[in-house]
Amino acid sequence: SYIYAGVAAETARVLAEYDAARANEYAESALAAMAWAEDHPVTGDDAEDVEQMRAMAAAALFRLTGDPQWQDVFIDATPFEDGPLDLLGCEAHKLCDAAWIYANTDNAAIDDDVKANVIESFRRNATALADAQDTALFGWSMEHPYIPLVWGLGPSVPKTVGLLRGYTLTGDTRFCRAAMRSATFSLGANPLDTVFLTGVGMRNVRQPLIVDNINGAVPVWPGTPVYGLHQLNEVSDESWVTEYQLRPAGTSPDPDAVPYLQSWWDLSSVPMMNEFTVHQSHAAALYAYGSLAGLDCSR
Repeated sequence: SYIYAGVAAETARVLAEYDAARANEYAESALAAMAWAEDHPVTGDDAEDVEQMRAMAAAALFRLTGDPQWQDVFIDATPFEDGPLDLLGCEAHKLCDAAWIYANTDNAAIDDDVKANVIESFRRNATALADAQDTALFGWSMEHPYIPLVWGLGPSVPKTVGLLRGYTLTGDTRFCRAAMRSATFSLGANPLDTVFLTGVGMRNVRQPLIVDNINGAVPVWPGTPVYGLHQLNEVSDESWVTEYQLRPAGTSPDPDAVPYLQSWWDLSSVPMMNEFTVHQSHAAALYAYGSLAGLDCSR
């Protein structure tokens, strides 16, 4: 309900310029969902995640309505009243999203100190990501320095949300250039000289995990970013990939000896490399490429 309330509130805000009646419907629906969620608090293992969704919904409703009660909920559900954070974890689309909405809110009731802490958090977060990028060969970046390099969490899809938001809020061109470097890695500036999207560039993904392509003789459509690089056996036993897929195909060098930045094989039967999702692959790629298309990182 909190997720819906936040998305509906943001939809209402955007729609207001084009369709006031529909915007009002979404606004009323968002408020109803928020009221229900506030009356049904969650406890237990999911409570922390839900609280961050609560913060996101509250920020969206405050931005939409200007009602101070929603700012109070945002402040209650986040740590920003106490000061800025060093990392925001934008890969999770939780606290980072709530903070982003609040940072872009401009009305008379805004708490200037809290907003300043939020913007400083984005600056610190982007600085940490750019610093980590400077230690990486080929200039790839992550949304958090300690994320495991598995199942699409690595740099094959550009991880640039924190960098781009930091640039937007601070104007520091270092963050814009860092996002550009990250995007070029997934577009072929990597040790494999491979674009991790179907149908883009001369050397790209030919065997994505798409059932229609594998079994239905449907051509591979362009523009699908796959999970890409993956550390085999990092978080679970994946010996089957090497034993039954890679070694029988005669891969060289031995898959277990391949460094991470070359740990990808174009096989639809290996989901951790050639699968994809809307939120983890497509959304991240569209956010990066779409944002960078309209930016001049030299200024």
